[in-house]
Formats: sequence, structure tokens, C-alpha cells
Amino acid sequence: IINAQNPEDKFFETWVKKESFLKMLGKGIKGGLDTEIDSSYIFTMCENIEGYKICVCANEPAEVKVVVEI
Repeated sequence: IINAQNPEDKFFETWVKKESFLKMLGKGIKGGLDTEIDSSYIFTMCENIEGYKICVCANEPAEVKVVVEI
């Protein structure tokens, strides 16, 4: 993260990816942020949604549709 071109952006990308992985496992954040991400899962990053990052983790391909309501 420190050596990334944009460390802050990379931090949040890593955070949401790990959070989505832990939620997919049914553990949530309590599962431990030190848990290694299993790269056999599919991660879909949805970026540039009004400054937010969203990541969906699944064990099989799926269509991801994000709807923003204000």
C-alpha cells in the first residue's frame, strides 16, 4: 500500500476487498482483518460511485448491479 501510486486509494480498495471477503465467509470484520484473501474467489470492484468504493466477493460469477438512491 505504501509504495502504491496513490496509497490512500489503495488502502480503501484493499479494505473493501477484505471486508467483502470476510462477509462472504459469514465472519464479518470480527473474522479478523489479518485473514488472507483467497484469490480463488471472484472480486468485483465498483468504483467512482460518488467517491465510494464497493466490492462484491463471490465464489462464482455473478452480475453486479449497483443502484444509488439519494
